[in-house]
Amino acid sequence: MALRLKGQEVEIRISKAGVLLDTITKVTNFEFEAKVEMSEEGFLGATTNEYDEIYNGCSFNFEVHLDTPDWLDFQQNVIDKARRVTPDVQFSISAVLFWPAGATKAVLIPDAHFGALPISVGGRADFVTAKCEGGASEFTLQDL
Repeated sequence: MALRLKGQEVEIRISKAGVLLDTITKVTNFEFEAKVEMSEEGFLGATTNEYDEIYNGCSFNFEVHLDTPDWLDFQQNVIDKARRVTPDVQFSISAVLFWPAGATKAVLIPDAHFGALPISVGGRADFVTAKCEGGASEFTLQDL
């Protein structure tokens, strides 16, 4: 029986303008969704509905524990892009998946766009957590 992929074999990387900003190692969760919408239409004289689908890009979100101040720099870079201080900057998110059997694939999300970027301090004994959510028009899969 093949070994299943675990979180310990996943690495999140953030790039800005093609330059690696950070390889995030303290990721507590990561979610990626290829957004495919199904449409259904019924017609007179037909005995069943007809189906189709449309691709709506992708979305992602992840949560990390902060171990360097780099997250604040990343957050400021996203704000600068949103304010059009640096409107041409593109961010890429990649999730690198290292399968136990030896295969390595990356989900590359070029030209990622971001929503909320909250930082949370739960209590004295809790680690400081940052969250990130976003989406993009496209993603690609790469063999590494």
